[in-house]
Amino acid sequence: MKIDEFVRRSRRNLEAANLLMKAADADSACNRAYYAMREAARAALCFVGEEEAAFAKTHSGLMTQFNLHLIKPGLLPADLSAQFSLASKRRMVADYDGWSLTMKERFCQKKMSWSS
Repeated sequence: MKIDEFVRRSRRNLEAANLLMKAADADSACNRAYYAMREAARAALCFVGEEEAAFAKTHSGLMTQFNLHLIKPGLLPADLSAQFSLASKRRMVADYDGWSLTMKERFCQKKMSWSS
């Protein structure tokens, strides 16, 4: 898959997340926002020549590759790693935990506690 395809998919997911936020569907917006970040991470990995890393078999594997090849060498700011991780946690809550947060809680800048 080419970089431009990852970018196209990332933009499409981001557009969907924005529409879902406007429709006050926080859970679905979290899902699409995470996938926008995931596809952007895959594009970035391909851009630096790490195509195999872009096709990690798990979500956590992709985050590990993102950190190893883009964050650790200083190609991208370290806070992107934390934002990617937080988006992943929010997606997991939205998709699987069976309880919902308000839009403000989902998309605020401060880190949230995910313990019950």
